[in-house]
Order: sequence, then structure tokens, then C-alpha cells
Amino acid sequence: MDRHRHTILSDREADSDLLGFGPYISTLLEILRDPDTPGPLTIGLFGTWGSGKTSLMRFVQRQLAKDTERNFRIAWFDAWKYEKEDALWRALLLRVTDSLRNRKGDTDETPAPLRAEIERLEQSLYRDLEWHEKGELTVDWSKLLKGTAAGAVRLSLALVPGLGALEEIAKTAQGKLGEGGDVQKLLDAFQRKVIDHRQAQLRSIEQFQAEFARLIEQHFLKKGARLVVFVDDLDRCLPEKAIEVLEAIKLFLDVEGCTFLLGLDEDMIACGIKGKYGTLALREGEPNEGPVPIDGAAYLEKIIQLPVRMPRIEPDHMEGFIKRLAVLPDERCEKVFVQGLGTNPRKVKRGLNVFLFIWKLAAQRGITVTPLRLAKVVVVYLISHPDLYESLHKNPALWRDLEDYLRKKLSETERRSEAAAPPVPDRLLTPALRTILTLFHEDDAASFLKAPYDELSSYFTLTRSAIGAGVATKLEATATPITHRTTVPVSTFLPVPEGEFKMGTPEEDVALLLRLPETRAWPKEWKTKEYFSAERPRTVTLKAFHIAKYPVINADYGAFVLETKHRSPAHWAGDNYPEDLASHPAVNVSWHDAVAYCRWLTDKLRETGQLGKSDAVRLPTEAEWEKAARGTDRRLWPWGNQWEQDHCNIQESGIGMTTPVGRYSPAGDSPYGAVDMAGNVWEWCSTRWQEDNRLPIEDEWTRDYLGGDVPRVLRGGSWNCVRGNARAAFREWNAPARTDAQFGFRCCLATSAS
Repeated sequence: MDRHRHTILSDREADSDLLGFGPYISTLLEILRDPDTPGPLTIGLFGTWGSGKTSLMRFVQRQLAKDTERNFRIAWFDAWKYEKEDALWRALLLRVTDSLRNRKGDTDETPAPLRAEIERLEQSLYRDLEWHEKGELTVDWSKLLKGTAAGAVRLSLALVPGLGALEEIAKTAQGKLGEGGDVQKLLDAFQRKVIDHRQAQLRSIEQFQAEFARLIEQHFLKKGARLVVFVDDLDRCLPEKAIEVLEAIKLFLDVEGCTFLLGLDEDMIACGIKGKYGTLALREGEPNEGPVPIDGAAYLEKIIQLPVRMPRIEPDHMEGFIKRLAVLPDERCEKVFVQGLGTNPRKVKRGLNVFLFIWKLAAQRGITVTPLRLAKVVVVYLISHPDLYESLHKNPALWRDLEDYLRKKLSETERRSEAAAPPVPDRLLTPALRTILTLFHEDDAASFLKAPYDELSSYFTLTRSAIGAGVATKLEATATPITHRTTVPVSTFLPVPEGEFKMGTPEEDVALLLRLPETRAWPKEWKTKEYFSAERPRTVTLKAFHIAKYPVINADYGAFVLETKHRSPAHWAGDNYPEDLASHPAVNVSWHDAVAYCRWLTDKLRETGQLGKSDAVRLPTEAEWEKAARGTDRRLWPWGNQWEQDHCNIQESGIGMTTPVGRYSPAGDSPYGAVDMAGNVWEWCSTRWQEDNRLPIEDEWTRDYLGGDVPRVLRGGSWNCVRGNARAAFREWNAPARTDAQFGFRCCLATSAS
């Protein structure tokens, strides 16, 4: 392989031991070569799908083939290749008997006596021998009934039919024979024929085993040779087919001089036993009456004398394995795959293939991706819980929150009482996920915290569109079916401390706006026309509260719509939001819609134990919203006093619609970490509108939150407003029933501890 190419990998077994199998290979070879253990011996190599069973057996096979001290005849049976055969047991026996021939290329150099014996064995498989306890028996009805019937009827039999089945056959025959046939004589003769047939089958099984044993003893054992049979891919067969192979080995081939090495999965065998045998007995009498199942472990003990579990592959061996398989654009990706995908060789190969494909695809499409970040996304895509991947896909900005949370947990710098809750349900944060998201966290190239949003989003675009089989639910082409769960748990809320807060726009703020080159034109006009009068400054004292980090997005609002049958926004297709807008703020929602969502979310979080009975999710008051947006240092915009065009989505940005939440994070975040508090969408507040901004703080939501058609405050500006309206102190209003493509909302959390 060209080591400078990123090559997609096949599923072929390894050609050299890169996984540390050496001690196991040596031990198995020692057993097979030991003259004091001539067999019969069946060794079971137990391991899950893709654990390296085939590679280990191939290493042993190749060493035996090179053996010069002892003559081994080797048969290799790929069970899965023959699964479509009506009788998989027969394919195994034919493969074993054929391996006894001396072949050199296409030439058969088998001595005539041995060849004749092999052919007799093979022919016997197509005569009376019938493995499945099923067969066809030709009965000459004319002889049975003294010539009263003409011709012969061929009957397909199950295991010796019961009397009821025989009576049914007799009735059918009697109908053909006409009146007067001796039915009882028919039944007696037929039963004798069935018994004779089954006895012949039993004799055939015994005869085959005896003839096979004699052949092995005379032509191989006496010459110091043995037969070693490798049976591979049993775990790719249907379970009942795999059972068929195991029973054939025990019934036909279990003779001196034969050793079998089987690669299989214990769970698959247990499934096959249950499917084939079910329950064969019933307990009698109370209270223990019930079925008696066939035990899978006991079954295997009858067939396999030496159970060997596949060795645990150490991470350093797996890293070496990956290094030999593929050249990755950053060698540190090897550790990501080992930590995230474990040490199952097939799973690791699959992860590498997904990674390499996306890496090539991104290059072809001109999309910038970072190797270490891509490796982490691929691992999460392949191993994570569907709920987690869907949450991250619908809101890629959660990647940053998740990594930030895990970094803080890793550093343990926060006091226990101040530690943040995870941004996704804790049950989804598996040890593997925690490990991979903090690997190389000191390197910005491995971190999602500093990844540009477009790059962050592109990972999901590439994985979702390019790879067909993953954890995520398939989505329709034009609309996203809405899940039954919200993706905004309590943990996405940010704490805002209690204390005194000066809101509004005092004269010194106006003076500052007049001095800024980017803003001084409009403040002069506003001052002349007294537009700042709606922003009269005042000092308020607020209790502690939590503000949602993000505006409510379509994916979250969709869960509410689906579960409550609440009316959906006008631009949706029924209950389905446009797939490409999953992470955009929900718009075309009224103040009443926003209040209904908050009540629903309160109930959902109480149900899951994330909220106490006295805690509630609600819309923020106007004062709470402004404090969360600008902090206590009286900054004009969430990021500071200097206007920054690339920190938010407003009219001057030229986008003309909403953008995904977090698109301008962290540069555009507020002092408390809240996202998109300037631009993108106007956000409903609970507060009733008053021109002079003098509503008592205690009345802002407690006394008038539940109803009325009085105008309500909107804050933050939108994608269609100018920079002056995106200031933290700017106030707007509208009727609570009004919906608009610029109107959205974010939630606030009030807890009993606040």
C-alpha cells in the first residue's frame, strides 16, 4: 500500500499480527502439534463480531501449512459462503472430505484407494442420509393395497408423523383409491415404512462416522498426520444454520485424529438454540409448572471441549494497527479512534473508512475541516446515543457547550456549588464520549470552542449527507419529522446574579454614541427628536435568575408543537419545520405562543426531575433581559461599546433572514455568555409596554403575565433592523397576538434558590 495515500480499507483479515495475538497463536499451535492430544478436540474461539477471530485463525492456519515436522491436512470452511445451501451440514462434510485429497493446483494426485473411499463417503451424503429429520419417501400404494391403486405417490414427511397425520394421509389416499380400500392395512404398512426409513437414516449416520474414522486412522493417523478443520464466519450465518454446523461436527466428524477450531459468538449460539429447540419439556405440578429451556452454555459444553475467549486488544496495539492500515492527516487521530471506538478491529476500520471518505469529500467540495475535530465528530456519529447526535446536529453550537463543560469538569477549577450542569442529559455522557471530547483539549485544532461556526456546522452536513448508516434517524428530504423530546434542558440556562442594575440610556451613553464614527449620525437625530425618551434610565434591584443561552430554536419548538398540538408557525409545512432551519430561532410565534411553550417546558422539566415544584420556566422580564444582555458595566452592545459588524446578524449584514443560534459566538456573546442578544430575532419579554419605562419591577410578570391584549415588550433587534435598534437598551413593542418572521423568544428560569 502507498503509505502517502489515504486509502479506504477492506474488511479482509490482517496479513500480519498487529494486535498482540502472538501468545495466543503460539499456544494454539502448541496444542495442535502435541502428539499426545490427537483428538477428537473442538476448540471454540469466542468473540464478538469484528473482534479478529478470522485473523487469529488465519495466523494459525498459515503456521500449520508451513509445518515440516508434522503433516497436517487443513480444511477451511467459510460457513457464511454456503449459508444459502439447503443443507449447510452437507456443505461442511463435503468440504472436509475434499480436503483429504492430494491436490496440486487443478491436478488430483490422491492415491486410488483413498480417492475411492472419499468418493464413497461423498456419495453416501446423497443417498439415505438426511440431516434435517426431513425427507421424501416413495410409497407404492398399489403394492400396499394389493394392487388396487395405480402408480405411486411421493410424500414429504416430517419427523415420524403422529397418528393424526397418518390418518390425514390415509384419508387423502382413500379418496384417490375409491371406496373399499383397507385403510388400516395402509396405516400399518405406512408406519412400518416410516420406521424402516428412520432406522436406515440412523444407520447411515453411524456408518458415515465409522467410515470417516477408519479413513482418518488408516490414511493419516498411522502416517503421523492429522486433520485440522477451521470453521469461520459462523456468526454471520443465521443462528439455526450455525447450530446445524456444530451438530454436524459432533455427529459425523468427531473422531480420533481430527481437531476443529471454530470462530463463533456465544450470544448467537444461544439465539440459535432458542430458535431451533424452544422448550422440549414441561415441569409438572405446582408451583414449578412451566417450560424447561435448553441451556446454551450446557449445549456448548457438549460440543466444545476447549473454550477460548478472544484476547483483549491493548490500546497501544490498536494504535499500531491503525498506523499500519492508513496514513491519517494528523497522527493523533489514531488515539481518538482507539479511545472512542474501542479495540474491535472491524469497528475501528469502519470508523477509519467513514473518516477518510469525509476527508476526501470535504476536499472535493472545498470545505475546510480540521482532522482532529473531524475524527471526534465521526466517533460521536458512530457510537453516541441517537438523542445526543440529534441534539448536536440540530444545534451545532452545543458542541462548544459540551466541550466547555467537560473541560471544566476535567480541570476541577469550579467549586462544587458553582459547577454547571451538563448541556445535554447526563445519561448521554458515556465514559468514551467524555474521553474523546477532552483529548488534546489544549490544542485549538482539536477544540470545538474556537472552531468557526461554519466549520462546526459542516461536520454535520458532511456526516449526515455522506454516510447512510449511523445512529441518527433518517430525515425526509424537505422537512424534519419532529422528535418527542425537547433539546433545551435546564442545563442550557446561564446564571445571572442578584443585585442592583442600572438599565436604560443615560446622557453619558448618548454622548458616547455621538462620538463613535459608526453611529454618530443617527444618535444626533434621535436626540433631537427625543427618541431616547423611551429608554429613560432607572436603577432596579433584581433577584438572581437564569437566562437561556440560546433563543428557542425550531427543533425545540417543534417538540412542543408535536406533543401539545399547538398551532405551528406559518412558514412550517404542517407540524414539520424546514430541515435546514433546525438550529435557527423559531419565528412567527406570538407572545401567547411563547408563554404556552414556557409552561409546557416547565411541566416537562418537572417530570424529569430537573425542576422543583416551585421552579418555573417563563419569559424574562424586560429588566432581566437587559441585564443578561449587557451586564452591569453599562456596555452598549452585548460585546462592548465598540460597534462590530461581524458580531451579529442585522440588516447591514445583508443576510436577509435568521441565522443559526451561536453563529456569532463567542465573539458576540453577552457578559454572562448568552448568545444572539443583538440581532437575529426580536425576543418577547413578559413585561407590558409602557412608554416611560416606569412599570414597577414586581409587576413586570407576576401580576399580569397570564393574559390580556396589552402590548408586550420586544428586545434585541432582528435580522431586519439597523445597528441602533440592536443595542441592549433599545425597546420595542407589539400586540401579544402578533406574529412576524422577525419575532422569536428565549426563556428565563426562576428557581426557589434564586
